Formats: sequence, structure tokens, C-alpha cells
Amino acid sequence: FKQIARGQRTSLSLECRAVSCLPPVVIGLFRPEGTWDVAVQMAASQMNVSPDLVRATWESFITQMQVVGQEALQSQLLTKDFIASVPPALIVGLPARVMFDTLSRSQAKTDGIVLATGLEITEKC
Repeated sequence: FKQIARGQRTSLSLECRAVSCLPPVVIGLFRPEGTWDVAVQMAASQMNVSPDLVRATWESFITQMQVVGQEALQSQLLTKDFIASVPPALIVGLPARVMFDTLSRSQAKTDGIVLATGLEITEKC
């Protein structure tokens, strides 16, 4: 997991793939310059949406992971050493927390979700 989080590898090890019940996915890499490198065009094409919507969604997701991580550091729920060790709990937990917040924010929506930026994503997007 550390190698994936650090951008040194883009796929799970054979051992992880053997026990994984999840389907294969395209893994994006968070770059040091603050960008998220994913196959934007491919994802947009497969979802029948604009690449701008995919980029805006990823940017919101990344920003929220940074915000939640910083808040956890400030409230001492996480330490710098814990984050630097890139444990599986962080790799899974931080995105899961952001997704939970998104779903909580979107409870009143019946046809989509509301991102932290206010962007609403529906099936009609």
C-alpha cells in the first residue's frame, strides 16, 4: 500500500489481488505538485460526462481529503508519524471519511450527490 500511496506502483501486488474481492480499477496517482493523475478522458468517456466534470470531482475529493487530514492533525486524531508511515488504515480511512461526508451532505438529494465545493452530480450530468 505504501508504494501505491507514494506513486511508486500503480497496481496491487499479486498477493493482494489474489484475496481481493474488488473488481480491477484504474488507480490515480497523487502527484507532489498537488495534481491527481488519472485517465480523465477515459473515465469521462465511460461515464458519458465531460472531462471537466471528472476533473472537478477529483479536485473536490482531493481537497476534502487534505482538509479532513489537516483537521485530524490539528485535533490530534492523527500524528505526522502515523501519516508518514502510510498505513492501510489511512489509505482506506481518509477517502472513506470524505465519501461518508459527501453522502451525509447529500441526504436530501434523491437523484445525486453534493460535493464539498457545492457541485451537484446527478445522473443527468
